[in-house]
Amino acid sequence: MASRLPNETLQHIFSYVEDIKSLYSIIQVNHAWSQNSIKFLYKKPFRNDIKLNNQIEIIFRFLPFIEKDKDLGKHLRKFLLDENDDDENLINDDSREKVVEDFALPKHAMFDYPSFVTHLDFQNLFSVVTEFFIIYKEVFDVWKIEKKRQAEQSESQESSPILEPSKLDKILSYILTILRIIATRRANIIWLKIDLRYKDVRRFLNTNNDDDNWGGDDSEENFDSDEEHVDILKVTRFYNTIFRIEDCLKYHLKMDVTKNCFTRLEYLNYGRIFSKLNVLRILSNTCKSLKTIQIEEHDLPNIQKPLTSLIKNQHQLEHIRIIGDDNSRDDYYDEGVFEIMSSLETVAGTLKKIEFLKICVRNEEAFKFLIRCENLESLYLEDSYITLKNIEWISSADLSKLGCLKLINNQSNEELSVMKINPFEKIFQNKKISSSLNEILLQNPFMNNFNLLRSVGENCRNLAFFSTYIITEQDIKNLFIILENCSKLELLNFCYISETYTIKDDFIINLAKKLPGRLLCLGLYGLIRYVSEFRYFLENCAVNLKLLVVRNSNGFDKFAEYEEFVRGWSEEKGITIKEFRNISDKDLFLIKWE
Repeated sequence: MASRLPNETLQHIFSYVEDIKSLYSIIQVNHAWSQNSIKFLYKKPFRNDIKLNNQIEIIFRFLPFIEKDKDLGKHLRKFLLDENDDDENLINDDSREKVVEDFALPKHAMFDYPSFVTHLDFQNLFSVVTEFFIIYKEVFDVWKIEKKRQAEQSESQESSPILEPSKLDKILSYILTILRIIATRRANIIWLKIDLRYKDVRRFLNTNNDDDNWGGDDSEENFDSDEEHVDILKVTRFYNTIFRIEDCLKYHLKMDVTKNCFTRLEYLNYGRIFSKLNVLRILSNTCKSLKTIQIEEHDLPNIQKPLTSLIKNQHQLEHIRIIGDDNSRDDYYDEGVFEIMSSLETVAGTLKKIEFLKICVRNEEAFKFLIRCENLESLYLEDSYITLKNIEWISSADLSKLGCLKLINNQSNEELSVMKINPFEKIFQNKKISSSLNEILLQNPFMNNFNLLRSVGENCRNLAFFSTYIITEQDIKNLFIILENCSKLELLNFCYISETYTIKDDFIINLAKKLPGRLLCLGLYGLIRYVSEFRYFLENCAVNLKLLVVRNSNGFDKFAEYEEFVRGWSEEKGITIKEFRNISDKDLFLIKWE
């Protein structure tokens, strides 16, 4: 019966299947199912949840296209010999029609696999191709194909042989060829992640050319360290390797056929370890439809110009996430960050989600763009230094659609010893902001809360998720205002971090009695000290919790007593425990009920 369904219906159904195992099973049912599901299997060919063997199988699907590539030698030569540095039009001599004709579907290819690709994860592609090269280097690599062609061609051929490239260049040549095939088969890439980890490149840091002795252990290494013991030569080789990999990407992105491939790009994630300057410059001229930009960079001023250009060229940017390095403290850094922030004013009207982590914002006008973010739904600031004036830009903005606000481990320029008010309190006193908030995380241990929690309880009546630190006795009093006024709460997390205030014995009982009736998940970190307090809490808890996480600051030497009581209490209440797990290294346990 299922086989009689129209192709459109089958494709609509299969479009909701994300599990790789299920997709592999679907393509083996019959020819109709295979034809209508294959594109969903190959739209994300290089991803973490695909086993290595299956990813290598995917690479084999590309081999007929590689073997058919008539211009393979030309592009390998240009890349390996760096003949293209100043050439912005690498394939202008070949029309797009000729390129597509040369890449006609090979006879041995059952489907046009490369054309299905919509998601590219460069880190996984690099890793898989490297493993493929190690396993099959004696059987197949793109360099051997080109050498064989050169041998078959007449002696009158103008091109001269190229010296044997390094292992890294061979792998990059293979990656470049795969990317070129994806582009020439008219794939539309909408999702791109460019990232690397140290373990991806460590084997190329060994100066020994022995294929069986690719150096390094499995540990990650931080090359941003200033410690004297860091091997300068190794660091140099590391960055040279990174720059060489960037050259591969730069070469690919500068091709006209590639530009057509990325014109519909919607998602860009650029990792910390990767060099970005040249690639961002190219993408800023190619991509106009990005909805998400995620950038992690320790030297933000260095990429300020191409990043601001990329931002300004977008017409529908919705999500910006920037992770920097808050250790930077100079005018050069301040100016670079200010220019990046100022560029967001051009896309302020479409922004829905803003995330800044590890950024130092000292220019008083940096957050002024928030005044124009009338569609902003989520704001997340973590591990950042933000001046009071920039916090005021937030509190004075008309963010009537803001539903989520996360403020974690931030600091300001006000001296803590003279601070009379929490700098974030004015945000919650703005009715246009507080009335729409349904998710709040307030975890700033370097700032006294003062009446911050009172402002939340009095103004944020639509809260569904709330998490905060408890530092003083005043926080306890204000906490109960939140519990009383916010009846829609479904998730609560409370973390007790005070070293001067001791929680009173009756607090846990009063807390259990005041919990909102719709509460499903509760995290109590450092608030329960003894088995007896835990018993009092459950005995007085009237809400039907689905998840409870408890961390005991004194440790869980009597964990068996906790478990015994929970199981007895649950049985008495007629509820079933789905999971009871002790995480000993974090001194906490969690309970899930059906």
